[in-house]
Amino acid sequence: MDLTIVLAGVLAGGTLVVAGMLKLSSVNWLDDAVALGVGVALARPIPFVEIALGAMVALRLATPWSSMAMIALVVAFSLVIVRAMRSEVPPVCACFGSFDRRPVGFGHLARNGVLIALTAVSATG
Repeated sequence: MDLTIVLAGVLAGGTLVVAGMLKLSSVNWLDDAVALGVGVALARPIPFVEIALGAMVALRLATPWSSMAMIALVVAFSLVIVRAMRSEVPPVCACFGSFDRRPVGFGHLARNGVLIALTAVSATG
């Protein structure tokens, strides 16, 4: 197996695991998610889904299905960001819990684009 494919999966999946863990450790994460327009019932399981899915991609479990699921999740996150960017005062990104308190913007979309590309590469092996 190509090292590039393995590294792409570890980077993409690892990023999702870290994002989920930081959300769980954040006091404000659920409030930030609601401010982004995500309902509480949908937001609550997101960190757990991120951790599980990220680990599956990083460990190459259920490839390519886990990679396709991760791409779908990051696309959904990107749509939430685009919708939030249209607000007069964009809310902060809750992507990494309390780690990053910047309002949502094009940098968040660029990061998600990189995650999607890495995940797509990881699915090829």
